[in-house]
Amino acid sequence: MNPLLAERFSKVERIQSLGIEPYATKFSQTHKSDALSDLPTIDWEDIQKDPKREVALAGRLMTFREHGRLSFGNLQDEKGVIQLCFLREFTTVSGLSSDDPKEHERFWKKLLDLGDFLGVRGDLFLTKHGQLTLLVKELHFLSKSLLPLPEKFHGLANTEQCYRERNLDLVSNAETKDRFLKRSEMVWEIRQFFQKKSFHEVQTRTLQPQAGGAMAQVFNTHHHALDHDFVLNIALELDLKRIVGGGFERIFEIGKCFRNEGSDPSHLQEFTMLEWYAAYQDLETNKQWTEELLHHLVEKVFGTTILKILGQDDEIHEIDFSEKFAEARFPDLLQEYANVDMFTISDENLQQKAQELGIEEVSRKGRATLLDDIYKKTARLHIIAPTFVFDYPEELKPLARPRGDGTAECFQLLIGGWEVVNSYGELIDPAVQRKLFESQSAAKAAGDAEAMEIDEDFLKAMEHGFPPMTGSGIGIDRLIALLTAQENLRDVVFFPTMKPDQGGGPKEEFPQKSKGKENPLPQNNEKIENLLSLKNNEEKIILPDTARKFVAVLNKKIEIPKLMNALGHMAAGISGAHPADKNFLQYQDADEGIHPNISHFPFIILRADNGNKIRTLRKQAQELGVECVDFTESMSIGTSAEQLEKTAEILEQDLEYFGMCLFGETEKINTLTKKFSLWR
Repeated sequence: MNPLLAERFSKVERIQSLGIEPYATKFSQTHKSDALSDLPTIDWEDIQKDPKREVALAGRLMTFREHGRLSFGNLQDEKGVIQLCFLREFTTVSGLSSDDPKEHERFWKKLLDLGDFLGVRGDLFLTKHGQLTLLVKELHFLSKSLLPLPEKFHGLANTEQCYRERNLDLVSNAETKDRFLKRSEMVWEIRQFFQKKSFHEVQTRTLQPQAGGAMAQVFNTHHHALDHDFVLNIALELDLKRIVGGGFERIFEIGKCFRNEGSDPSHLQEFTMLEWYAAYQDLETNKQWTEELLHHLVEKVFGTTILKILGQDDEIHEIDFSEKFAEARFPDLLQEYANVDMFTISDENLQQKAQELGIEEVSRKGRATLLDDIYKKTARLHIIAPTFVFDYPEELKPLARPRGDGTAECFQLLIGGWEVVNSYGELIDPAVQRKLFESQSAAKAAGDAEAMEIDEDFLKAMEHGFPPMTGSGIGIDRLIALLTAQENLRDVVFFPTMKPDQGGGPKEEFPQKSKGKENPLPQNNEKIENLLSLKNNEEKIILPDTARKFVAVLNKKIEIPKLMNALGHMAAGISGAHPADKNFLQYQDADEGIHPNISHFPFIILRADNGNKIRTLRKQAQELGVECVDFTESMSIGTSAEQLEKTAEILEQDLEYFGMCLFGETEKINTLTKKFSLWR
């Protein structure tokens, strides 16, 4: 057993032997720590003469220090921290039968540990330094902490540990706790907002016969009692509309949704959605209520109308949420930022444009999806101030009312490049809905994995009649991440989905956005060169020409073990091309032997969003005359003559690039890699 754990177990036994229950059932509090500053304090002498015991607090013991017959500690509760003072002649331990003050003192000095839960009763006074302090009259032991808390000055800093052990993150990092309190307040204010507008809160099902309401891949599961396969819901929409059809005119739900697709800083596979629907209202009313809701949330939760947010461009932007939101049309934005006319561009030219922008699986995607992908790659990042974007392609919004010109009656609210709200003038014509479902089903059959299928149950409900209505969907996780300037949605979810920690294996990667500009590369190699010039185990590093730089660019979508293998092969390829007389990076051993420096390479490692970007980088490097060594998926299978011959037969556009190493003049390398961020 861990020695520390064994020691604390022994303290539990000693506490029990004194007749005190080490794991209590209840303690009655009179105050929280944040309300104490408004209470009157008592002079030190008066407290000891006539203790009132007017204040009762409970929480964790976070610090403890001894000063003779006095001891001080910090107690942390839900609202903050208060200093405690223990005095030998004054403080008693509840349940301890001895009348000897030294026995009571021995209890808190010898049997208390940081992290223990305590209940305390006493009176407030001010120390000579003016610090508000509770002089403890009664000490109630509530719960023993068997494992230590994170180091008090630095808290829990490891990202993975913060996600896996959120309880410790909350205890040790005040910023984390405040963020989740704001999330709770936001959900409360959302409920208040809609209840004042006569909405009813409802709940819909998580297990569904088929997915609908969004374009996404699903999680599959099996219901043993019914002996039938189901999927986890990807949206709340279809069931909520059926409820409106049943006579509930204004409804909202805050519920979980599940989409079995890629995870990045702005997407999670399990997330919380707010969806609301109002019968007999149109998109104009929806827009007004959406703006009103955002104004309400910011002012109520943050106590201000001006917030600093982290945009999708990795920059901090100051947004005044009291101002009226801007408006723009999707077709106009696409024309302005991508030079694409969504109404006239041919399918062939559209696919070519998408490929130029590094969009993957172009041939498998429908026209509307490609238009949306191009918009996201170009225009969306430029939308910083809160902006309603209208008139998306109707094929992209198969549940919204078509306008008849190829667009749908809908809008998205964008802030800082983030899609925050998705709103529809809802389609209620079952004949048109069926045609749109059929179009989606055809796209799915052609290879678009995210396209919808025909939902006969929903169509049947619509055929019974739906009233005119409008509705919206808002991602709660994304909204709180935006308003608290978080770069990763995992930072606003108590327990994000992760691989089980089995110990000893490769750790899960947590993609983070860089805070600041892209191209965080140093403009000179001085610091790197100083480090490399150090001797290590009798090995002398021979530096390269200082005007040259070595950079590796890796595909972030590839599994880490495969990337490490690719990196090793590329490093060996670069090293083999540069013997000692070319002054490349080598090391000299104690016997004056010269060796290519492979395992000791001072890599600057960057990340690419996908293999297409590495393919483009390769062409640009060749044009500039920069030496490069690439590694593709086919090369990971094997390098025999037969396998290499097969690899040579694969078309260039079909190769999946794992990574690429570049070596050349610093200025050229910086030019080539300025759009890539450091690997995180």
